[in-house]
Amino acid sequence: MYRKNNPEKIFAARWVLPITEPPIEWARILVRKGKIEEIKIGKPEPLDINLGMAIITPALVNAHTHLDLSGFQQRFSRGIDFISWVEQVIEYRSKRDELSILKDIQQGIDQSLRHGVGLVGDISGVGISRDVLKESKLAAVVYFELLGLKEARGNFF
Repeated sequence: MYRKNNPEKIFAARWVLPITEPPIEWARILVRKGKIEEIKIGKPEPLDINLGMAIITPALVNAHTHLDLSGFQQRFSRGIDFISWVEQVIEYRSKRDELSILKDIQQGIDQSLRHGVGLVGDISGVGISRDVLKESKLAAVVYFELLGLKEARGNFF
Protein backbone atom coordinates (compact mmCIF):
# COMPACT_ATOMS: atom_id res chain seq x y z
CA MET A 1 0.00 0.00 0.00
CA TYR A 2 1.24 3.50 -0.78
CA ARG A 3 2.18 5.85 2.01
CA LYS A 4 4.81 8.50 1.57
CA ASN A 5 7.32 7.06 4.07
CA ASN A 6 6.37 3.42 3.63
CA PRO A 7 9.35 1.31 2.44
CA GLU A 8 6.84 -0.93 0.63
CA LYS A 9 5.15 0.25 -2.57
CA ILE A 10 3.12 -1.47 -5.27
CA PHE A 11 3.39 -0.12 -8.81
CA ALA A 12 0.71 -1.15 -11.31
CA ALA A 13 0.79 -0.85 -15.10
CA ARG A 14 -0.79 -2.25 -18.23
CA TRP A 15 2.42 -4.13 -19.09
CA VAL A 16 5.42 -5.42 -17.15
CA LEU A 17 8.46 -6.72 -19.04
CA PRO A 18 10.37 -8.98 -16.63
CA ILE A 19 12.90 -9.91 -19.39
CA THR A 20 13.30 -13.48 -18.06
CA GLU A 21 9.79 -14.37 -19.18
CA PRO A 22 7.16 -13.07 -21.63
CA PRO A 23 5.48 -9.67 -21.05
CA ILE A 24 2.74 -9.67 -18.43
CA GLU A 25 -0.44 -7.73 -19.09
CA TRP A 26 -2.00 -5.91 -16.12
CA ALA A 27 0.63 -6.53 -13.48
CA ARG A 28 1.57 -5.12 -10.11
CA ILE A 29 5.13 -4.94 -8.78
CA LEU A 30 5.80 -5.07 -5.06
CA VAL A 31 8.89 -3.01 -4.18
CA ARG A 32 10.28 -3.22 -0.66
CA LYS A 33 13.23 -1.06 0.41
CA GLY A 34 14.06 -0.31 -3.23
CA LYS A 35 14.10 -3.97 -4.36
CA ILE A 36 11.52 -5.81 -6.45
CA GLU A 37 10.11 -8.52 -4.21
CA GLU A 38 7.23 -9.86 -6.29
CA ILE A 39 5.32 -9.43 -9.54
CA LYS A 40 1.59 -9.94 -9.12
CA ILE A 41 -0.86 -10.40 -11.96
CA GLY A 42 -3.93 -8.20 -11.75
CA LYS A 43 -5.33 -4.75 -12.42
CA PRO A 44 -4.45 -1.83 -10.13
CA GLU A 45 -5.96 -1.63 -6.68
CA PRO A 46 -6.90 1.67 -4.99
CA LEU A 47 -3.71 2.09 -2.92
CA ASP A 48 -1.30 1.13 -5.72
CA ILE A 49 0.80 3.67 -7.58
CA ASN A 50 -1.14 3.31 -10.82
CA LEU A 51 0.97 4.07 -13.88
CA GLY A 52 -1.95 3.38 -16.21
CA MET A 53 -1.20 2.34 -19.78
CA ALA A 54 2.57 2.39 -19.16
CA ILE A 55 5.15 -0.35 -19.62
CA ILE A 56 7.42 -1.13 -16.68
CA THR A 57 10.83 -2.45 -17.73
CA PRO A 58 14.13 -3.02 -15.96
CA ALA A 59 16.52 -0.09 -16.18
CA LEU A 60 18.36 0.21 -19.49
CA VAL A 61 22.12 -0.23 -19.87
CA ASN A 62 24.30 2.14 -21.88
CA ALA A 63 27.54 0.17 -22.02
CA HIS A 64 29.53 2.82 -23.92
CA THR A 65 29.11 6.42 -22.83
CA HIS A 66 31.40 9.44 -22.82
CA LEU A 67 29.72 11.52 -20.14
CA ASP A 68 32.46 14.15 -20.36
CA LEU A 69 31.42 14.74 -23.98
CA SER A 70 27.72 15.36 -23.25
CA GLY A 71 28.13 19.02 -24.22
CA PHE A 72 29.95 18.15 -27.44
CA GLN A 73 26.80 17.05 -29.27
CA GLN A 74 25.77 20.63 -30.05
CA ARG A 75 29.13 21.23 -31.71
CA PHE A 76 29.35 18.08 -33.83
CA SER A 77 29.98 18.55 -37.55
CA ARG A 78 27.98 16.05 -39.59
CA GLY A 79 29.32 14.32 -42.67
CA ILE A 80 33.00 14.24 -41.72
CA ASP A 81 35.33 11.24 -41.76
CA PHE A 82 36.28 9.38 -38.59
CA ILE A 83 39.81 10.85 -38.26
CA SER A 84 38.46 14.39 -38.54
CA TRP A 85 35.81 13.58 -35.94
CA VAL A 86 38.44 12.22 -33.50
CA GLU A 87 40.48 15.38 -34.05
CA GLN A 88 37.39 17.44 -33.14
CA VAL A 89 36.96 15.38 -29.96
CA ILE A 90 40.60 15.93 -28.99
CA GLU A 91 40.31 19.66 -29.70
CA TYR A 92 37.05 19.91 -27.71
CA ARG A 93 38.59 18.12 -24.72
CA SER A 94 41.74 20.24 -24.85
CA LYS A 95 39.70 23.43 -24.39
CA ARG A 96 37.65 22.24 -21.40
CA ASP A 97 38.36 23.20 -17.80
CA GLU A 98 37.39 20.95 -14.89
CA LEU A 99 34.19 22.85 -14.07
CA SER A 100 32.96 22.56 -17.68
CA ILE A 101 33.77 18.85 -17.75
CA LEU A 102 31.90 18.29 -14.47
CA LYS A 103 28.90 20.16 -15.91
CA ASP A 104 28.95 17.93 -19.01
CA ILE A 105 29.20 14.78 -16.87
CA GLN A 106 26.21 15.85 -14.76
CA GLN A 107 24.26 16.67 -17.94
CA GLY A 108 24.95 13.15 -19.25
CA ILE A 109 23.92 11.57 -15.94
CA ASP A 110 20.69 13.58 -15.88
CA GLN A 111 19.90 12.62 -19.52
CA SER A 112 20.58 8.95 -18.77
CA LEU A 113 18.29 8.86 -15.74
CA ARG A 114 15.56 10.80 -17.55
CA HIS A 115 15.55 8.20 -20.33
CA GLY A 116 15.47 5.08 -18.17
CA VAL A 117 19.16 4.22 -18.06
CA GLY A 118 20.23 2.72 -14.74
CA LEU A 119 23.75 1.48 -15.60
CA VAL A 120 26.49 3.06 -17.70
CA GLY A 121 29.93 2.07 -18.86
CA ASP A 122 31.62 5.48 -19.00
CA ILE A 123 34.75 5.95 -21.07
CA SER A 124 36.27 8.89 -19.23
CA GLY A 125 38.73 11.22 -20.91
CA VAL A 126 40.13 12.67 -17.71
CA GLY A 127 38.95 10.23 -15.04
CA ILE A 128 36.80 12.60 -12.99
CA SER A 129 33.44 11.05 -13.81
CA ARG A 130 34.03 8.33 -11.21
CA ASP A 131 33.48 10.65 -8.24
CA VAL A 132 30.40 12.27 -9.79
CA LEU A 133 28.91 8.87 -10.62
CA LYS A 134 29.50 7.64 -7.05
CA GLU A 135 27.15 10.39 -5.85
CA SER A 136 24.49 9.75 -8.51
CA LYS A 137 21.67 7.22 -8.76
CA LEU A 138 23.37 5.54 -11.74
CA ALA A 139 25.28 2.31 -11.37
CA ALA A 140 28.50 2.58 -13.35
CA VAL A 141 31.79 1.14 -14.49
CA VAL A 142 34.35 3.80 -15.47
CA TYR A 143 37.09 3.20 -18.02
CA PHE A 144 39.96 5.63 -18.55
CA GLU A 145 40.46 6.59 -22.20
CA LEU A 146 43.93 7.48 -23.45
CA LEU A 147 43.41 9.51 -26.61
CA GLY A 148 45.46 12.36 -28.01
CA LEU A 149 48.07 12.24 -25.27
CA LYS A 150 50.66 14.91 -24.91
CA GLU A 151 54.10 13.33 -24.61
CA ALA A 152 54.46 14.14 -20.88
CA ARG A 153 51.09 12.56 -20.07
CA GLY A 154 51.88 9.52 -22.23
CA ASN A 155 55.14 8.97 -20.40
CA PHE A 156 53.24 9.02 -17.11
CA PHE A 157 51.52 5.76 -18.04
